[in-house]
Amino acid sequence: MHDEGIRTLPQSTPEFWGRARAASLVAGPALVLIPNLMGLNQVGTDASTLAWVRAHEGRYLLGVGILLAGFALLLPAGSRMATALSGRGAALGRIGGALYFVGLVATLATTSTYLLSARLITLRAVDPASALVIKRVGDQDGGVGVFLLVGVLFFAGAVLLVVGLLRGGLIPRWAGAISIVGVLGTMCADIGGAQTPIVVLTLLVWWAGFAAIGAASLSWETVGSPSSSGVTARVAGT
Repeated sequence: MHDEGIRTLPQSTPEFWGRARAASLVAGPALVLIPNLMGLNQVGTDASTLAWVRAHEGRYLLGVGILLAGFALLLPAGSRMATALSGRGAALGRIGGALYFVGLVATLATTSTYLLSARLITLRAVDPASALVIKRVGDQDGGVGVFLLVGVLFFAGAVLLVVGLLRGGLIPRWAGAISIVGVLGTMCADIGGAQTPIVVLTLLVWWAGFAAIGAASLSWETVGSPSSSGVTARVAGT
């Protein structure tokens, strides 16, 4: 009995990691959506939003934690899509995966810094007037441009990965279409500084698309270890 358990472990482990990464496709965008429902997308370093942070410190910290957790879960979500493309559409997998991960890691770093700066100001660890001056100088030096660039890299990578999945017949066409519309809509809303209802709407579409991809990925058959890139399943009707 003990030997049998040892023999079945190599087969069950890839399945476990595959299901975990499929779940991250559902959970990641959902966790990114929640803080926007809480109004965090409107937080900046101006006086009015800093006053909001001071008045809702617990809510703010909870939202920041959820947002960063959502970004973190998008890492295995991207891995799930990129590794599926190693067998077919390998070029899209490599290019899209590289843009996705570089953009996402940079977004995690810049978002953490930006949100933390607002928190430090509320704690009086940084003088608000000084922080606003630093922000203006950063804007002039291309700080905002860098922030937007890393976001565009992530969204562009996500679109390429979805296109690769569509070309490989691994997801239904409707799931790919919803995902692309949601990703591009979120990117435009982010760049354009859209109001909360628009941001929430685009994130809902993005979440629906990635959730459909996550569900479809449960039928993907991985071969070998958890890092294996072989996928043999194709989605019927695509």
